Amino acid sequence: MLTLKNIPRHVGVIMDGNGRWAKGHKKERTFGHTNAITAIKETLQACLTYNIKIVTLFAFSTENWKRSQKEISLLFDLFYKYLIENQSFFIEQDICLKHIGKKDKLSPKLISLLQERIEETKNNRTLQLNLAVDYGGKSEIIRTCQKIMQANIPQEELTEDVFNRYLDNPAAANVDLLIRTSGEQRLSNFLLWQSAYAEIFFSPTLWPDFKQADFEKALLFYDTTEQRQGKA
Repeated sequence: MLTLKNIPRHVGVIMDGNGRWAKGHKKERTFGHTNAITAIKETLQACLTYNIKIVTLFAFSTENWKRSQKEISLLFDLFYKYLIENQSFFIEQDICLKHIGKKDKLSPKLISLLQERIEETKNNRTLQLNLAVDYGGKSEIIRTCQKIMQANIPQEELTEDVFNRYLDNPAAANVDLLIRTSGEQRLSNFLLWQSAYAEIFFSPTLWPDFKQADFEKALLFYDTTEQRQGKA
């Protein structure tokens, strides 16, 4: 275990590289998704080890609907299976599950199970796990504006703190460390508002190969970076 002076409170993760990992193994893209669950387990264990309070995983973006129906179906089957198989893990590790994103395109079966997990873990406090499913940063900002308008918030009362309260998950308003795997260097519409002052770590590791040691490299990067947030 590393000795660190600065531990991020909220870590966001863009889990990228499943398709290239599968191609490297001469398999279909879906093979990469199937083998990505281990990396999620490694990441959550690292968060628990280092007492990180919030982690947000980019599981399915608003743009991912453009993929083949076969790939989309597999992704949601894996998501459903993950929620089934990790029920005891969430309880035993005191993990509070949250969802950010839209729900209108999700199946009633998945929504029901997701709500069940959210409800039964709502009092857990060690780690908050936000699953970003059918999520896009631009979409969240628009929906937040709509909710503020519906609440009839006067223009002169609209501040950053007020805006934060209408996000999908107000408790996770600020990302400290953003990790993207696979070597790509872009945000891909993930947590745009929340990542305004995030330190960004681009890992060359493809997501299915991402281990706790890779996560620790990101923590070391964060620990040695001065978080000035606009200060001189």
